[in-house]
Amino acid sequence: MNLFLKKYWIGLLIAFSFFFVSTLTISDYGLNIDESIHFIRGQAYLHMLTGKGVHYSTEDLNSTRVSFWKNKSYDAAYFLEKDTGHPSFNDVSAAVFNRVFFEKLGIVGDLESYHLFEIFISSLLVFLIFFIMKTHYGIFAGFVSALSLSVYPLFFAESHFNIKDPVETTFFSFAIYFLYLGFEKKSNKYILLSSIFCGFALGTKFNIVFLPIIFLIYLLIAYRKNLVSVFKTVYNIKYSLIIYPAIALIFLFITRPYLWQSPVVRFLEIVDFYQGIGSGQQYQPIKYYFLGWNTYPLTFIFSSTPIIILVLFLFGLLVSIVSYKNDRFKLLLFLWFLVPILRVTIPGGSLYSGVRQIMEFVPAMVCIAGLGALWIRQKVLLLMDNKVIFYVIFIIPFVFLIVDLKSIHPNENMYMNELVGGLNGASTRGLPGAGESMGNVYLQGIEWLNANAEKNAKFGLPVGLGSNVPQQFLREDITFGPFFSGTSRRGEYMMEKVSVGFPLATTYSFDYLNNIVDPIYEVKVDGVTLLRIWKNDTIYTKKEYLHEVEFNSYKIVKNEEDNSLVISFLQSVPVSRLEIDHSTENCKLEEVNGQIRSVPGKISEIRTPIVWYSHQGTYSVELNKNDKFVWFFDGKEIASISLKMADKDSCLLQYKEIRVFEFSDGS
Repeated sequence: MNLFLKKYWIGLLIAFSFFFVSTLTISDYGLNIDESIHFIRGQAYLHMLTGKGVHYSTEDLNSTRVSFWKNKSYDAAYFLEKDTGHPSFNDVSAAVFNRVFFEKLGIVGDLESYHLFEIFISSLLVFLIFFIMKTHYGIFAGFVSALSLSVYPLFFAESHFNIKDPVETTFFSFAIYFLYLGFEKKSNKYILLSSIFCGFALGTKFNIVFLPIIFLIYLLIAYRKNLVSVFKTVYNIKYSLIIYPAIALIFLFITRPYLWQSPVVRFLEIVDFYQGIGSGQQYQPIKYYFLGWNTYPLTFIFSSTPIIILVLFLFGLLVSIVSYKNDRFKLLLFLWFLVPILRVTIPGGSLYSGVRQIMEFVPAMVCIAGLGALWIRQKVLLLMDNKVIFYVIFIIPFVFLIVDLKSIHPNENMYMNELVGGLNGASTRGLPGAGESMGNVYLQGIEWLNANAEKNAKFGLPVGLGSNVPQQFLREDITFGPFFSGTSRRGEYMMEKVSVGFPLATTYSFDYLNNIVDPIYEVKVDGVTLLRIWKNDTIYTKKEYLHEVEFNSYKIVKNEEDNSLVISFLQSVPVSRLEIDHSTENCKLEEVNGQIRSVPGKISEIRTPIVWYSHQGTYSVELNKNDKFVWFFDGKEIASISLKMADKDSCLLQYKEIRVFEFSDGS
């Protein structure tokens, strides 16, 4: 033990510093938009796996400290029938941390206890990177690599509030390194360790399925002149390799009881889920595609990686390419970096909202950066004798990086480097995913509401789900709910995160607020808005939208062939509302199925299914009656409105009177 501490104390110090700083700032971070369902599912499965049954008892939900995410409606019985999406090993593990550190000991908060799991696992990766690089290339390479990982903006930020990607990246890294050691040392012990971490990774996210591809390519290239030795090694460790997939699958199945019934069918459901989100979708504009290849992943990586790490990486990459024949491990690092990126770059691959979903590339990238730093040190020290001066100069860019990250805390995952002009430049260029906080920023909005909203205030989200907001942090007298009132302006607060590409779909509630109401508060980084809060009342409504007046200069054309109704204006009009009084006899009223379209200046077209009353707000729900259809617009000037129904017998097509209103300043 003393020898281990003496040998790796620097790595332990960096990892502990990462853990300490992360824990110290843990309450500054909010809730990832994906986390709620993972917390709820983790609690439900943990309850079942610890022998307490598939339902929560009254006592379970009424003890001294109970997690907000223990939900009676979503217990294990629910998930045994309706579980979907990602695996749940990480969910159950995070629930264990919550059970111990919040419910039992009470030493951290509810949300913080889940995030403590994420920070702890991420800290293990920081040490692993030092261990790997120190073992192969010495203390300096280990130091630079571990430091680079610790301050890599995406990794540092999301290790606080992302229950999937940093966790899976850690397990992936342990699995690939132990697999490498198993082959190099012909050791069943390391192969078995790799299989365990592979199971952890597989039980978190299916990205680990690309590990065999990385390692197979590595073996074929590294041992291309001596493949016989590979077969000999395989023979020596054959038993551990045979049980490798079984061990990995055990962790997936044990921590996801949903798979216990119809294992094959339900396992294939997971496969279908990943195929659906990871292939066949074009999430970025066409300019990012070249001959079917998606340049977006590399564009985002080179835009969001700090310059110092990027420069060191490029030097290290050149060193690796030149010398990999004499050092097989450099080849493995290169493939470890390349394959996760390549799988979303090749034709048919898909990626959205940045590169967090392929975070496995980050450990390899910082290791290669460590190689670059080592090469630079070797060359520079040939020209100067004073190592102290070199180390001081070398560390300065990292100090500046830490200062930059502190200035945007707790929004470090918003970081964009100087090559694209920071976040401001990336947003101006329209880089998809720039400014995407994944919900972390909502907590900052809640803190503002707690400090500034009047007593008994109401607030809601125009687009996001209620599960995205950590409501236990909300002041007790503030009520969260579907309070958007549109043009009735009842004084509710509305809050939403914004970024390049979000909101994904155009919805009336968001567009109304964004176009018609001045924000009362904004969270900004580098001049770019990450979150807006509006107060929907007359004080903050722009003058030109304060009033509605009926507009009569239009013509109506009904086309029975395509079940459409078109209202055309003589000139573009800032429409606020459409009202249709219609018959309720001898027509179909129960199901409103169709589309309403507005053509702004005949330049583009907006299509909105008219069943989306929820985005129209409470005022719309109040005005819509059996014999009256009301639809609101966001004040953009439009030339026509068309209503196209799926059924020719729809009551909406049997109109009695149509009224159109436009916005006005009242003059």
